[in-house]
Amino acid sequence: MFQKVIQQARDTKDATLCQRLIDHLRESNVSEKGKGLIYSCMVDILVAKEKPEEALAALEQGLKVTCLENVNRTALRRLQDALAAKGKPFPLTIPAKNAKTAQDPSSTSSSDSDSESSSDEEPSKAAAKSSSSSKPSSKNLS
Repeated sequence: MFQKVIQQARDTKDATLCQRLIDHLRESNVSEKGKGLIYSCMVDILVAKEKPEEALAALEQGLKVTCLENVNRTALRRLQDALAAKGKPFPLTIPAKNAKTAQDPSSTSSSDSDSESSSDEEPSKAAAKSSSSSKPSSKNLS
């Protein structure tokens, strides 16, 4: 729904556009994952502009409306690295890869988290996962 706006803001490093989207969607019924995407974009833009302190402040604002697991892990790592380069601490713990789906309230079974992969997941892990489950599951048969 607002992916094109996020992409435009990211491509042009337009923090104002991203902030306008945040303000516009504040009163709407956007999912927590959606809010996490928007704040990930804002963090990335500010880090790219070499403003990690502002990025951290934006992240802290975002954590008032969504949880850390909904924020892109790569954006968090970039922010952590940018703060470290300035000799500043990153006050949060970046969640594990599987924490995103484990915290997802829309997930109806624990096996759902095993079937999803993130863009930063290693291909070898994905291959190992698929080769280890050669037996069809019972939920596919019904």
